[in-house]
Amino acid sequence: MATIRKRLGKKGVSYQVIIRRKGQELTKTFTKKAQAEIWARQTEADIDRGEVRDSSSIKGETVARCIDRYIAEINPVKPIGRSKMAVLERIKRSAIANKPIANLRQEDIIEHCMLRKHQDGAEPSTISQDVHYLRGVIKTARGVWGYPLNSNPVEDAGEMLKSLKLVGKSKQRDRRPEKEELDKLKEQIAANKRMLLPMNDLIDFAIASAFRLGEICRITWGDLNAEASTVIIRDRKDPNQKIGNDQRVPLSDEALEIIARQPMEDERIFPHDARSVSTNFTRQCKKAGVIDLHFHDLRHEGTSRLFEQGLDIPRVAMITGHKDWSMLRRYTQLKPEDVFKK
Repeated sequence: MATIRKRLGKKGVSYQVIIRRKGQELTKTFTKKAQAEIWARQTEADIDRGEVRDSSSIKGETVARCIDRYIAEINPVKPIGRSKMAVLERIKRSAIANKPIANLRQEDIIEHCMLRKHQDGAEPSTISQDVHYLRGVIKTARGVWGYPLNSNPVEDAGEMLKSLKLVGKSKQRDRRPEKEELDKLKEQIAANKRMLLPMNDLIDFAIASAFRLGEICRITWGDLNAEASTVIIRDRKDPNQKIGNDQRVPLSDEALEIIARQPMEDERIFPHDARSVSTNFTRQCKKAGVIDLHFHDLRHEGTSRLFEQGLDIPRVAMITGHKDWSMLRRYTQLKPEDVFKK
């Protein structure tokens, strides 16, 4: 018989099911007792029918080793982005990394998320990244490598993680710089005689083009067609497959004028490291007294201006590269004072 333990925590009552049967031990936690009882009956029946797999063959395989294998095998086929790679490497440095994958339980996932919140001060949106990418690793282990895991403990933990508010969506930024802020910032940059980056041109181009910083620093002179007022953005960000996702994008007259000012000393039009540009931008904002402004907010500003100029969603999406047009709703924050001007 399964054991169901009632637990009282800070967020209320939960019910932990413990099943010990035929040499195996399975656990799962629910917020409702009825759900716990149904799962217990179904799981015991699965064990009796031999549908619950024996995971003893992967007893020494740890979470960290699974992540290493995932990176080694998946990255060459579907390149892992910088942010995802950073999350996976961070998980490898955490306590959960040494847990045997065969014995990984949803309680371990919840404990990991609690440590991320209380020790690291991570927000629910940040913790959600850990959960999302770790779920993918275990899903690959079960479906691709054939690891005999009876369930995905990350998925099992999903309900409790939401109940405990450990995971959640990130808050969408709607920050748009005021003209006075941009003027102050550009004055600060112009006065800095040691500035090596063309920061003011980068700022103006980011707004004029509505491109991502990584795209700006990646475009080449060979990708530019000045006569047609277009540029090709290589491997543009895409939720499914960015490699080979090249797009020919229209450029405004202002964007072309900024490009024309750049020296042809490199194959790239803006031959600068995106991280250096972002860091420098934040530093100059601080010196200029401009609060809470990120370089990516300039893309938001540029996209919003496109709507204010009267462009419709298909034309804006052609410039910004958004595949999901619903994502453009957050950029349609027209200024109240501009409504009747249209």
